[in-house]
Amino acid sequence: SKREDCAGFGLHIKPGAQRFSTAKPRAAIVATKDVSLWPLPAEYTSPDMAACLWKTGSTSFPEIVLAWVYMDGTTATISPELERLAAYCEMLNLPCIIGADTNSHSVLWGCEINDSRGDDVEAFLAHNDLCVLNVGNTPTFQTIRAKSIIDVTMAHHILYNHITDWNVDMTDSLSDHRCITFQIDITPPTAHLVKNWRRTDWNKVQLRLQQLNLQWTNPDNWCESGLDLEVKTFSALIRNCADKCTPSFIPKLRLKGNTW
Repeated sequence: SKREDCAGFGLHIKPGAQRFSTAKPRAAIVATKDVSLWPLPAEYTSPDMAACLWKTGSTSFPEIVLAWVYMDGTTATISPELERLAAYCEMLNLPCIIGADTNSHSVLWGCEINDSRGDDVEAFLAHNDLCVLNVGNTPTFQTIRAKSIIDVTMAHHILYNHITDWNVDMTDSLSDHRCITFQIDITPPTAHLVKNWRRTDWNKVQLRLQQLNLQWTNPDNWCESGLDLEVKTFSALIRNCADKCTPSFIPKLRLKGNTW
């Protein structure tokens, strides 16, 4: 089952995206409400890096760390937050997908030559068992004066063969960076019947309880343990009656479009 959940990495803040304490954050992750994302602790997040835990519901990869990173060309290539995130993933054995504006060049992602920052990124990839998903040499950054390949998508090696159709979208994104899309192929969660409690027939529940009440007999002696038993029995009867009078269904994924 293919799910296109991974095109939400971007450099520019979208309307409604969570803002950081600084006035000018340069990284964010935006997703539909159908994707279960949980922000990671503050030590893995900064104005230049957004990171979260994706609870996929999949049996093969139940949890995946997603991160978007802006690598400022005037500072160290690999930030302390990114180093900590990589250590966190290794410690908890969590696979990760990282989208990054690296501001660096490497033949590994389609550039003609390496620069020193590209060497730094390559070393980070090798040290943390990460693979580059970029395909081809289409520029990911383009202005009237220049174009280059500086946006890199990375993933843990165990996810590499599950990610396909990596592509630089040539549709105008109103940005000097082009959108990058890809698909991740993971085992969907097993479908289970769930109760639709909004459609419980409470009239039938009441009728069933009244019928069961006719079968109830008053205990000869009341005591504390006997009273506890009666309460547990009565509570179980209510739950059982409500369960039998409530329809079941298999939930289906319904993706809703973003307003932006």
